[in-house]
Amino acid sequence: VTIAFSPDSKLLASASDETVKLWDAGSGVVLQTLEGHSGHVNAMAFSPDGKLLASASDDKTVKLWDAGSGAALQTLEVDAVVQTLSFSNDGTFLQTERGLLYTAILSDRVAISRPDPPRCIFVKQQWVSWGMENILWLPSEHRPSHVAVHDAIVAFGYRSSRVLFM
Repeated sequence: VTIAFSPDSKLLASASDETVKLWDAGSGVVLQTLEGHSGHVNAMAFSPDGKLLASASDDKTVKLWDAGSGAALQTLEVDAVVQTLSFSNDGTFLQTERGLLYTAILSDRVAISRPDPPRCIFVKQQWVSWGMENILWLPSEHRPSHVAVHDAIVAFGYRSSRVLFM
């Protein structure tokens, strides 16, 4: 089971398999049942203002939900299983272990001082991408079992215990 509290601790999100439930943390009453993932939900996070919930699933998608109504707002096809998920402090992007995700919904919610979000590294199944552009193809024998991205550093972890930094 994956769980996350809203910033004000009034809501709790829980996920078992592909279903996400929003609970009133004070009374324990289920407020919403969010359906739409076709795989196990691995990670969830509330936006800093508590109005959005993001969920990442084995179906290689990240979904954005309206935490008040339970409506699905956007589905991001990320072509990778995301295991960790959090919102940036200003709520303009999602941080994952594979890199940063930007969405139109997040950009529109906050006045961004920069005209375009910075291009960032994101690691998919067989590709290392810079923004939306695939820049490095990883042959099957070089595809990692685990990935971590921080700023411009990518770390690939392999079953052999080898770690490669790029």
